[in-house]
Amino acid sequence: MTMKLAAAGAVCDLCHHHQPSLYCSSDSAFLCFHCDSQVHTANFLVARHIRVPICKSYHSDDDDDDDALSSSSSSTVCISNKTNSKTTKSADWKTREVLVSWCSRLGGGSSSVIEAARHAFKAWWVNRSRSEMECPYRVGLAASLWLGLTKDVHDMKKRIRLLKRLEEISGVPAKSIVLEQSKLLAKTMKHRHRHHLHQEEEESWAEC
Repeated sequence: MTMKLAAAGAVCDLCHHHQPSLYCSSDSAFLCFHCDSQVHTANFLVARHIRVPICKSYHSDDDDDDDALSSSSSSTVCISNKTNSKTTKSADWKTREVLVSWCSRLGGGSSSVIEAARHAFKAWWVNRSRSEMECPYRVGLAASLWLGLTKDVHDMKKRIRLLKRLEEISGVPAKSIVLEQSKLLAKTMKHRHRHHLHQEEEESWAEC
């Protein structure tokens, strides 16, 4: 599915205020992160709605916009706009808001867990392969939070209880959470390794 969404006046179909970040095919609606969280945590049935992340890209003229839209993934909705940095900050804030809400419903979570989950989600979002573009936002968010929780909680019985509770809260099957978390862990470790090599390379050049 490929859609063109005009940047001018594009707003969430529910609040009519924020810029849309996701498209829900079941509801035929463009939603911002906040409204998506409100709507799709109501019950298990709506939590299973597949939402497609909107890809935001900016190009200098209309021709470039058309090229970007036509070459986008079939599972991605694309929107061209001139406020990409503002939208990114807003989306990041909304992501943290959802993580805080989920942690609270899980019975609390340290700020380190939330920050670890937020950074993990960023890595998941940026480094998705083409085949992973169809993976719902909620799955990535649940996997990211689970990654943060596993670093903080070491008791296996408590982990099992938290995983079951996270499944209920997020609407994402536990198996999907664990599977996506394992992929995310591998990606973050690979990213850290690359970053470490880059730092060593910079230090070696500085010594020359």
